[in-house]
Amino acid sequence: MKKRKIVLMIAMVLIVAIFAAGCMGNSNAVFMSRLNSLEDQIDSLWQEIYDLQDEIYYRQWGETEFSEDPAEPSLDPLPTPSAGLPAGEDYTSAVAALGTEVQALIDKAEQVAVPGTYEESLTVYFEIKPEFKTLEYEIDALDSQLELDYMSGAVTQEDYRTYERQLGQMDDQIDAAKDQLEIRLGIGD
Repeated sequence: MKKRKIVLMIAMVLIVAIFAAGCMGNSNAVFMSRLNSLEDQIDSLWQEIYDLQDEIYYRQWGETEFSEDPAEPSLDPLPTPSAGLPAGEDYTSAVAALGTEVQALIDKAEQVAVPGTYEESLTVYFEIKPEFKTLEYEIDALDSQLELDYMSGAVTQEDYRTYERQLGQMDDQIDAAKDQLEIRLGIGD
C-alpha cells in the first residue's frame, strides 16, 4: 500500500509537471504571439510617421492647397524689406540711420524698469522683443541688399567689408542688449 501511495504520488507529480510544462510552453507561445503583434503595430506606426512626414514635406514644397492651422496665430509679423535702398539713399546714410535706431533701442532697453513679479517681467519683455526682432530683420535685409550690390559690382570690396563689419557690430550690440535685458528681468529665453 505504501508502494501504491508512493507510485500514485510520483504519478501525480509527473502529471502536474507535464501540465506545468505544457502551460509554460503555452504561455511562452502566447507571449511570443503578443510580442510579434506589438512589433507589427510598431512597424505600422513608424510607417504612418514616415507617410505623414512625406505628406508635410511635399505639401510645403509642391502643393499650394496646404494651409496652416488657423488656430495657430503668427507671433510677430515682420515688415517686408524694400527692394534696394530708398531713392537717393546710399549705404553710408542707411547704415548710419540704422545705427541710430540700434542705439535708441539699446538705450530704451537699459531704461526698462524691472517689475516685481516674473509674470510682469515676461509682459515687459514681450512688449519690447518685437522691436529687437524688427531691427534684426532690417539689419539682415540691408546686409542682403549690400551683398547683392557687391556681387553685381555696384559696391566695391572695401566698402562692402566696411559696411558688413558695421552691420555685424550692430547685430552683436542688439544681441548683447537683449541678453542683458533678459538677465535683468530674470528671463531665460
